[in-house]
Amino acid sequence: MFEPSVSSFIEEVTTARGEADLIEVQVDGNRDNVTTEEYVKNLEQSDKGSRYVPLMIVREGKNIIAPQQNVKLRAGDKLLLLKAKKSGEREEA
Repeated sequence: MFEPSVSSFIEEVTTARGEADLIEVQVDGNRDNVTTEEYVKNLEQSDKGSRYVPLMIVREGKNIIAPQQNVKLRAGDKLLLLKAKKSGEREEA
């Protein structure tokens, strides 16, 4: 059983309410050898209304949980991200 705040967070990111979502992206050859920080900055530049937080890298069947910003991504990696609207841009409930 999760604490109430954890349950609320899980419900938020697993439903289509619009404030946050869990997404998975596959790293292609053009992004090979960039850091998670560089990858996230690129995403945020192309989607200025959202923040992206790296949660996990799946590499060769193994999970790297809460990767550091300086971890180099490899082509074929899957990156699990929390995508959230930037503060002040949330829809009213």
